Amino acid sequence: MTQKYRVHVMAVIRVPFEVEAKGQVEAAEKAADMTWGSGNLTGEFADEITSFLVDEVGDEEYDRSRWYEYSGDKLVPMDPVTSYLEMREVLEMANGLKVNE
Repeated sequence: MTQKYRVHVMAVIRVPFEVEAKGQVEAAEKAADMTWGSGNLTGEFADEITSFLVDEVGDEEYDRSRWYEYSGDKLVPMDPVTSYLEMREVLEMANGLKVNE
């Protein structure tokens, strides 16, 4: 018997922006401000997958959701601390704000 899963692939993307700034740091800051919420993002994958979040379809409480990452060429479960930090980062990006500590 098979199970349906919803897999979230956390991949690095490269999104170019052209900005006017007084220096490189200011240019990077302006690009960061433009990234989330612009709605016009065009980019490409940067050939890096950082992790996977695997949800079981039908598990409405996400009790069986798990994070995985590569260790060499092998996909392994993330340790609980790394999983927590990864989830915070995903929530912050999704919400466009910092999660309270």
